[in-house]
Parts: sequence; C-alpha cells; structure tokens
Amino acid sequence: MKLTPRTFRIQWDVHAWAGVVASLFLFVIFFCGVFSLFREDLEIWQEPAFHTAPPGEAAPSFDALLAQVAAREKPPLGTHVSFLTHEETRLVTAYLFEPSGVRELWLDPVSGAGHTARSRLASELYWMHFFYRVPWGMELSGLLAVALLVTLVTGLVIHLKDLRRQWWSFRPALKARFSASDAHKVLGVFGLPFTAVIGWSGAVLCLSALLAQGFTATVFRGDAARVAALRGYGQPVREEAKRAAGMLPLDTLVERARTAVPGAAGTPRYVDLQLRGDANAWVGVYFQLEPLGADHYALLDAVSGETLATSASY
Repeated sequence: MKLTPRTFRIQWDVHAWAGVVASLFLFVIFFCGVFSLFREDLEIWQEPAFHTAPPGEAAPSFDALLAQVAAREKPPLGTHVSFLTHEETRLVTAYLFEPSGVRELWLDPVSGAGHTARSRLASELYWMHFFYRVPWGMELSGLLAVALLVTLVTGLVIHLKDLRRQWWSFRPALKARFSASDAHKVLGVFGLPFTAVIGWSGAVLCLSALLAQGFTATVFRGDAARVAALRGYGQPVREEAKRAAGMLPLDTLVERARTAVPGAAGTPRYVDLQLRGDANAWVGVYFQLEPLGADHYALLDAVSGETLATSASY
C-alpha cells in the first residue's frame, strides 16, 4: 500500500508526536509495572514484621481482626474496612477506606498485635503504574494507552509496504542515526503483538470506569448495578442508611459465603466489609480457587446474612 505524500506526512507527524508525548509517561508506567508484578513479594521483603510471622496453621478469625481495628482506630459508623490475607505470613493487611485516602494496618491474628507499615515502596510503585496519586491519573493512563495504540497503528501504516525487508534489517556499522532507525523498526515489528496487547488492555482497564458512567447515564438509564455486572464487578448499589443495626459475625458470613461458592475452601483471599454497622451493611468474600484464576466470590447482606449475589450469577 503506497500512501500519497500528504497522507504519509500526516501519518508520520501523528506517529512522531503521539510517540514522543506518550513515551515520556509510558516509561514510568512500564518501569513501575515491572515491580507491580511482584507487589506482594516486595511487601513481605520490605517489612521486618513479616519475617518473624510465618504462615499460621489455622484460619484467622475475621471477627477478632475487626475487633482489633475497632479498638485501635475507632472507625465511625458506615466505615469501609477490608482484610487481605497472605500465603507467606500469618499477618493480615487491614485497609480502612476514608475520604482522605486509604490507611493500612497489619494485624497478627495470633498475638493480637498491630503493626504500622514502615515502608510504602511496593504500594507506591503499584499506584504509580497507573498514576493513581495524580488527579484523574487513571484516566490519564488510559489516554496514554490509546496514544500508544495510535503510535502503533500509524507506524504500521507508514512501514507496511517495506515491512518484510525492515523486519530483519539491522546495520550496526552505519552511522548512529541509521543504525538506531534500524533498531527502532526491528524492535517495533517484533514487539508489535506485545505492545498492542499492552495498549489495548491498559485502555480497557483504565477507561472502563469512565465509559461505564457514560453507558449508565445513556444506554442503561441510570442502572449502575447492571453496568457493574456486565463489567464483571457486580456489587450491590447501596446508600448508607445512617441507622445502626446489629451485624452477623464476620466468621458466620464467611462460612455462608464458602457454602455459596462452589469449590471454595480454606481461608478467603479477601474480605470486604462496606458500611460497617449500618442497616445497609454488606460484605464481599473472595476466594482464589486456582493460582492464576479469577476470584470467585459471594456478596452477602451483613445484617440478615442473605446472599445477594455470587460470581456464578454474573
């Protein structure tokens, strides 16, 4: 396919400017992404308390963990509290979601001790992978992923007619300008499938929430629950009732979730309690049934114990 001079110049300019502008930020995203793959391993490595707390023999009591959080932090009614368990240590990470941000507390279910994080290296590298700390950083990362796709498509259009020759052409003996151009083309061709998947998946992950709001307001007539279910994040949409109500014990809710999720056994990977102590409180219990598989979960009303939904229902 031979382009007209004007079309070629347009494609060249778009390719060059999209690549230059996006690459300044994509370098940070790619660099931090390497460390994000090993986030949990880095958390164990960076925290001395983890080194002296080997995995426990018995599953932790989530009621006892919630009591530890309530005693130390005194969270108000309606607080969002989550617990993340680890295979490498008996310590459990508690997350308190507050208007000012997320606070972490590491709890020892055996001794009852609490540890404040000494280092946030692993978490900050993970957040910087998609500029979470920057206002609208997630959406910015999604636009950068789109810019990466634009760069790939325009580069493919520009070089398509010479692609077979440039695929293998690398001449290191030439001047730096020409050898660098050869390297750019060769690496671009070989890396095209991988970078295309990275750009596409990054755009989907980072812009999906923004697009979901648009679909909710237009196509689905304000039904946010339906849109969340279609995205694979089905959750009850509940407003805080601002009325206290007695919740069932968390351990009881975990057992009910284990019964509701086929094949679930052992300690759940994540327990997410939202609107704690409120009449509309609910809990999500997540199990990882296979090492690289998706989470299987059950969502339950924390007051009545009714199963609201499971991963099998979506």
